[in-house]
Amino acid sequence: MKRIVYYIVPEMTIGGVESGLSDNIGDLKEFFDIRVLYVKRRGVINVGQESVWKMLFSKDKPDLVITSLWWAHLLGFYFKSRGVKWVCFIHSTRYKTFPTKIISKLSFKFSDFLWADSISTRDFIVKETLRNDVGIIPFNRKSWKRDLELQPRLFDGIYVGRNSTEKRLDILTNLVRQIIELKPDFSFTFILSGQDVNKHVDNLVASFPLNISVKYNLPKNEVIRNLEKHSFFFLTSDFEGMSMATIEAIRAGCVPVVRVVGEMNNYLDKKISCISIDDIKDHRLKDVARRVVSIRHNESVKVEMNRAANEALDDLGDYVENMVEQVSFIVNSQKL
Repeated sequence: MKRIVYYIVPEMTIGGVESGLSDNIGDLKEFFDIRVLYVKRRGVINVGQESVWKMLFSKDKPDLVITSLWWAHLLGFYFKSRGVKWVCFIHSTRYKTFPTKIISKLSFKFSDFLWADSISTRDFIVKETLRNDVGIIPFNRKSWKRDLELQPRLFDGIYVGRNSTEKRLDILTNLVRQIIELKPDFSFTFILSGQDVNKHVDNLVASFPLNISVKYNLPKNEVIRNLEKHSFFFLTSDFEGMSMATIEAIRAGCVPVVRVVGEMNNYLDKKISCISIDDIKDHRLKDVARRVVSIRHNESVKVEMNRAANEALDDLGDYVENMVEQVSFIVNSQKL
């Protein structure tokens, strides 16, 4: 009989954690009876046949609960109080807000196991907790790799991700503006999660309505199709963990134009596999804009940069393989 594992995440969005789980849930179900609960700001829902209230209050408890991101950690405390072993899964190398910091620190203290999505995230957790038993589950799948013999792309730049302050869309829109000023036919697509209006994006659209496309809350398959039509993936976050969006963009054939933060330091080489945004001052962003423009129509350079990034990803561990190994260890250990 398969062990029952609850995996609790925020509501389904374009966010890397949620989309990564949705990609791999089928493979994980081969090994466990894994049930996903999605946490909303105003309640809890689940996807599947079973009532969420039955899942929360049934006498038949799961064998293990995994929580990702801070809203989900709140339910980790609930299951912990019922005697269920709790894995707190961390995906960032910094705290987003003060409430996030408090909830994360309490989760570090009271959870039974800690996982990180990358080496950088693990190092952050170890520094915060002084624990040396943090497991690593990289959000990376070798099966995501596409054919690298790329045809010329229809569109230029793309951003995929949350519409949130730490993503620094102010920096991104400034950079895109500078590129368009150099090349007035440069096109850019924003695929945003959430309905909140972003003033920086709106101002860019107002200035260059023919260049900019904005899409909201696309399903995962549409996100991938869009990535496969674009040459460059842009990310200007202040901090990241593994950065699932960057990995998916690389696997879809894009050249990353990024601030190399978090785990990107371990899989992107600034000299051969990405265009690095090292300084956000205007004159330094202009240098990045010139670099993008210089290789915009050079397909061989773009293919080689993407190939180098893909080869680095191939050296990382595989999500499902590591997840199965870690869960199997926990459910079969004497701790459970």
